[in-house]
Amino acid sequence: MVDSSEMLYNAPAMALEKTSLVDKARKGSFEAFEQLFRQHERRIYSLALHMLGEPTAAEDVLQDTFVRAWEKLGRLRHGDAFQAWLRRIALNLIWDRIRHRPPVEEIEMEAAERLPDGEAGAHETLAQQQVARRVQLAVMKLPEHQRIVVAMYYWEEMPVDEIARVLGIARGTVISRLARARETLRQSLGKAPEEEIEAT
Repeated sequence: MVDSSEMLYNAPAMALEKTSLVDKARKGSFEAFEQLFRQHERRIYSLALHMLGEPTAAEDVLQDTFVRAWEKLGRLRHGDAFQAWLRRIALNLIWDRIRHRPPVEEIEMEAAERLPDGEAGAHETLAQQQVARRVQLAVMKLPEHQRIVVAMYYWEEMPVDEIARVLGIARGTVISRLARARETLRQSLGKAPEEEIEAT
């Protein structure tokens, strides 16, 4: 079993290995890109599934994310920024899907038509879908740099320090962006945003 000191010692080597994979992929190595895909696919899929609530849509986002990443990999300047860059691609695809979903009223009618007669908890499920949609639309209106930290903090359940490391920004900057996002969401949702975000 590897002890914590050995893990800490190997951390720079692991980071260097990931950067090397990105560099190889940028030079056209599809094998290196496949390794990057295996390293990141679960997290990207989980993020999309949590925010969209549909396995098929999440799978589409996963595939589209890596297709775009492969096509635009040459624009990435620093290999160690790959994870944050990949997440931005995925989030932009997710926001685009949310933006083009039917209006809330249509979703409510369609969902109501699918509810079996007399099903216990059916109306509660519909209410949860409505809340999730409201939250998604409110978050989508935030500036991009705030949307990203909200998604990472609430939906990916990443601690502030990890968000700062992945995005390459100061811990205080993450806290500041979260605070500003919360205030904006509080105004648009009419209640503490944590209550609704964490319910989605």
